[in-house]
Amino acid sequence: MILRLFATIACATVLVACTVESKVGIDDALDAITQENLKNTTSYLADDARNGRRIGSPGHEDAANYVAGQFKAIGLQPGGEDGWFQHVPVVSAVIDAENSGVILHTAAGDAELEWLKDVVVFPDAIREESQVRAEVVFVGFGIHAPELEYSDFDGIDVEGKIVATFRGGPEAFPPLELTYYSSADIKAAELVSRGAVGQVLLWDRREEESNNWDEHYDGYPKNPLLSWENGSGEVSGYFPQRLGLADLSRASAEKLFEDAPISFEDALDAAEASRPMSTLLGVEVTLYQKVKHERFSSPNVVGVLRGSDPQLTNEYVVFSAHLDHLGTRESEEDTIYNGFFDNAVGVAIMLESARALAKLTVAPRRSIVFLAVTGEETGLLGSDYFVNNSSIPKTSMVVNVNVDMPQLMFPMTTITTFGAERTSFEKPAAAEVALEGFEALPDPYPDADGEIGRSDHYSFAVQGIPFIWMAEGVGSPDPGLDGMALFNAFLEEHYHQVSDDLSRPIDWDSARRFARACARVTRRLAMEDDAPAWNEGDFVGEKFGQN
Repeated sequence: MILRLFATIACATVLVACTVESKVGIDDALDAITQENLKNTTSYLADDARNGRRIGSPGHEDAANYVAGQFKAIGLQPGGEDGWFQHVPVVSAVIDAENSGVILHTAAGDAELEWLKDVVVFPDAIREESQVRAEVVFVGFGIHAPELEYSDFDGIDVEGKIVATFRGGPEAFPPLELTYYSSADIKAAELVSRGAVGQVLLWDRREEESNNWDEHYDGYPKNPLLSWENGSGEVSGYFPQRLGLADLSRASAEKLFEDAPISFEDALDAAEASRPMSTLLGVEVTLYQKVKHERFSSPNVVGVLRGSDPQLTNEYVVFSAHLDHLGTRESEEDTIYNGFFDNAVGVAIMLESARALAKLTVAPRRSIVFLAVTGEETGLLGSDYFVNNSSIPKTSMVVNVNVDMPQLMFPMTTITTFGAERTSFEKPAAAEVALEGFEALPDPYPDADGEIGRSDHYSFAVQGIPFIWMAEGVGSPDPGLDGMALFNAFLEEHYHQVSDDLSRPIDWDSARRFARACARVTRRLAMEDDAPAWNEGDFVGEKFGQN
C-alpha cells in the first residue's frame, strides 16, 4: 500500500506539473514569433511571382490564399461570409476620353476645353453617361468648418449650380483638421448637401508648386476609378447628386474667371491667405461624359480568435494590415511593384502577432479579428467595405490596430503609436511596447498633414472607432545613425517604386520585436475592463465618435 501511495502521489505530481507547464502565458506565447517566420511570409508576398499583388489580380489572389492558409495553421476561426474570405464587390470605371469633356459658355461664345491639356473629367462610378449644364459659382476651398470659424459658403447659394473649388484646404488650419476638410469625400458631401449639381477643381499656388499638370495627367486615365458596391446598392464615395466632376488647368481656370467680378489671381491670393472668398463667375459650364464599367470581386481575408470572457466575447479588437500593392508597370527594366515594406512586412507582422496570441492557454477576454485587407492602395477600399458590410456590427468593433509599411531598417529603440494619444489607451500602449525595449513616441510629423488619412485605420476612425497605427520609430542605439534621414530617403526614393523589393535592407530582430510589441498591445486592448475611449475634446472623437 505504501508503494502504491507513493506511486499515486508521484503520478499526481507529474500531472500537476504537466498542467502548470501546459499553461501558456503571454511571455511564452511570444516566443512563437520568429525571424524565420517573418522572412518566409515577406519572401512569399513580395516575390516577383505575386506580380505586385494588385487588387483583382491573380497575384493578389495567391497572396490571399497564402494568408488564409496561415490563419488556418495558426488555429484561428474563419471570419468571412465565405470561410476565410469576405469578397469585396468592386466597380471599375474608366472615362471614355473621346466622349467626355467640358464646355465653357461665356458672353464671347462657347469654348470646348482641350482634353488633357486643359481639362480632365473623372468617371462616374455607376452612370454610363451623364451631362449637366449650369451656372458656375466659386466657393474657395469648398469648406465649412464652424469650429474653426471658417466657411466658404457665407452669403452664397450653390443650389442647382456647378461649384468651382480649390483642391486642398487653408494652410492656416491645424494639420489634422486640414487633412479632414481637404478630403474629397468630405467636400463632396458638403456640396451636395447644399444642392450643387457638379464640381470643377482648381489648383492653388501650393498645388502648383508640388505638382506638375502635364506629369500628373500623363497618360490619363492610367488606372480606373474603383469603388465598392454592396447588395443594397450602396456605393463607396459616390454622390449621385453630383452629375459631373472635372479638373481644370491654370489656363482653363483663368478662362473661367474672365467675366467674373474677381480675377483668378484674386482667388489665388485669398487661398494663400486662408481667407474665404466666394462669388458667381458669370459663366455657365457643361460637364459631359461617357464611362466604361467592369465588375469584379477581391477578397479581404478574415480570421478570428474568439474571446474567452462571456461578457466581452462579442466585442472585437480588429488588427488590420493591407495585403494589396500596386501591381506592375510597363518598362524595359523592372516592371513589378513588389511592395516589400508596403506592406508585405506589415502582413507578416500581423500573422506573427496572431500566431503568438493563438498560443495562449486562455484567450484574451475580447475577440480579435485579424484582417488582411484588399484595395488600400486604391482608396482604402477593403477596410471601408469591411467596416460597413461585416457581419460584425460597427458598434461591436471597439478599436483598430493597424500596421502599414513599417520601415524596420535598423536596430530600433522607438515605436510610433499614432492615435493612442487621442484615447484613454496612451499610457497602456506605452507600457506594453516598453516591455519589448521600445519607447512609444507621438507623430514625428506633427506639422504635416496629420496621421488620420494615411492608411486603413481611417476607415475605422470615420465610424467613431478608436485606432492605433503601429509604425516604426526613428530612434537607434547607434548615436551616429540618423533614423529620420533614412526614413525620408525611403519615402523619396523607394515609396511606391519598383525598388521597394526584397533587396531593401531590414533589421529582422527589430521586426521580431516590433511584432511582439504589436501582439502585446493587441492583447492588452482585448483584456482591459473598458474599451478605449476618445479623449475629451479630441477632434476625431468629436467629429466621428457618435457615428
